[in-house]
Amino acid sequence: NCCTIDWFNAWPEDALYSVAHVKLEEKCTECGISQYVDPLCKMALSIHQSVEKETAKFFDQLKRYNYTTPTSYLELIQLYINMLSKEQERVTSAEGRYRGGLQKIT
Repeated sequence: NCCTIDWFNAWPEDALYSVAHVKLEEKCTECGISQYVDPLCKMALSIHQSVEKETAKFFDQLKRYNYTTPTSYLELIQLYINMLSKEQERVTSAEGRYRGGLQKIT
């Protein structure tokens, strides 16, 4: 069977922004991003919309489908949060090692 049903509809901008805002607000105090929530929401919205535009170009040029779904948008936001947390841990660890080394030197 080669039948494909396209069930994916684009989310409106305000819905994308709202979802990003809720997800980032949940982690804002933990990650220390409270002052950056609004710009991060706009960035997530911009990335998702640019992927949708490029997906249309991809179809026009190669006649192949690529779906940007609500799940992929949520995964984008979660990926950012996870990467931010890992980098903050890495930087904190490196800072601790540098401070320990400086203490030993002095």
